Amino acid sequence: ISPQANFYNNRGLIRLYARNYRKALEDFTQAINIDPRYAAAYGHRGQVWLQMGRLENALVDLDQAIRLNPFLSEAYVNRGRVKAQIADQAGAVSDYSRALILKPNDAATYSHRGLLRFRLRDHLGAIADIDQAIALDPNLAEAYINRSLIRFGIGDKTGALQDLDTAMELKQHRQKAPALKA
Repeated sequence: ISPQANFYNNRGLIRLYARNYRKALEDFTQAINIDPRYAAAYGHRGQVWLQMGRLENALVDLDQAIRLNPFLSEAYVNRGRVKAQIADQAGAVSDYSRALILKPNDAATYSHRGLLRFRLRDHLGAIADIDQAIALDPNLAEAYINRSLIRFGIGDKTGALQDLDTAMELKQHRQKAPALKA
């Protein structure tokens, strides 16, 4: 990867995280123009398209990122997010599963996959995924929220309420935490 393409990709990432999607899109496109085999730039541009709600464009770029580098776990996660939004739940589960093979300690991906498994009526798989997410990151409020939805859906209202309480405590604790000083 050329230094110039890398520069545009890195600047695009900063703009992506700053939610300046139009500028991030320009930077990732420039990185791709310089080096059309830059898989990560396609993956990042796909993530921008996803954030902008342009799911078709996101899918094209994420597919290309995976074709160029089938080891980009983040590209599978983002493609899973796209597929979940276009009602391809099974495809999304498959992409999340691939991402977890590549990055097995990603609590958020277990949480996402668990919720999708629940939608596919795989209740045992759903709970197992959420439990794994919580085991990996006991402070991941999203996992408790997802597990509460699953528990409520299978009739465990007490467990659902307990998980919601835990999620609220985590979110309140995070809001009270002092900011780190440089």
